[in-house]
Amino acid sequence: MSFHNWRRTPLTRFPPNQRMEKAKGDRAKSTLAADVVASEAVMLPSEPTNHPDQGLVFNFFLFMAVFYHLAVTQLREYDDLPLSPAEFCDSGGKKPQPCRREDLIAFQLTCFIPLTTLAVLGLKNWASGQKLPSSPTERIYGCRPGERLILDITQAFQFWDLLMSMLIPHHRTPIMLVHHLLAFLVSWYASRYTTMLHYSVFFCAISEVSSVPLCFMDLNKIIGGYFEGWWVEAIKMSFVLLFFVFRVVLWMGKFTPRLFSDSIYCLELDTEVCRPGLSWHVKFFCAVCLVLGGLQLYWMGLIIQLALQEM
Repeated sequence: MSFHNWRRTPLTRFPPNQRMEKAKGDRAKSTLAADVVASEAVMLPSEPTNHPDQGLVFNFFLFMAVFYHLAVTQLREYDDLPLSPAEFCDSGGKKPQPCRREDLIAFQLTCFIPLTTLAVLGLKNWASGQKLPSSPTERIYGCRPGERLILDITQAFQFWDLLMSMLIPHHRTPIMLVHHLLAFLVSWYASRYTTMLHYSVFFCAISEVSSVPLCFMDLNKIIGGYFEGWWVEAIKMSFVLLFFVFRVVLWMGKFTPRLFSDSIYCLELDTEVCRPGLSWHVKFFCAVCLVLGGLQLYWMGLIIQLALQEM
């Protein structure tokens, strides 16, 4: 074989007729993807835009900031405020002593509002009688009434919680900072680009059902176990049960596998046709879901460990 022919050989591995067939196949695949999306009547905006309710994020964030400030102010004027255990107090190098922690109490009181709101809205969204998405593309790219509202509240709450966690040393742990940052990014991207709204309702709202009793438990611990009785123990048991059901069984056993199955389907279908330029968000959401799912299992392990110690 001559040198001239050797140089030309790599260029002729795919003759013109094969390249034409490949191009036809790519066009057929794109056409099929578009037909599938159209036939499923998925609500797909032509381009990502800010939706009209974007101002709600700032308004809800402002509401929580004002509520927290007013709560701290009022608690400081309350003379009979229960003292917090020494573990919550800064001893300044001396022997820890019980102290007043108006900031931690106000933090839990403020958190109770968005957590309860998200849990109620999430459950209401799924129990409203609206038809739930029945196809992978609908679950990944669809948009149902009420889902953006849930994500707006989630954005405001997670961003506020992230800032407060950085300001309050007791909450300034790497795990909680990463948790709030990832939750904020996921909710912002989902709302901004109309992607993963169906799954965000569960991961960002319905799963918070278990956080409502936890909020009371943390508050009662901060005020030194001021509340006691059978109903307090019932709240503790409900927290363990709800956490196991929503954040372990449903999170890791149902929604995570289905999320990955739907994501793989849409990526193979041709994400650039379904939602141009957003295949990265599908992959990012799946990665974050795994990280946060790992945290749920870690926390479940701590819950079991504490429960065994109290037995």
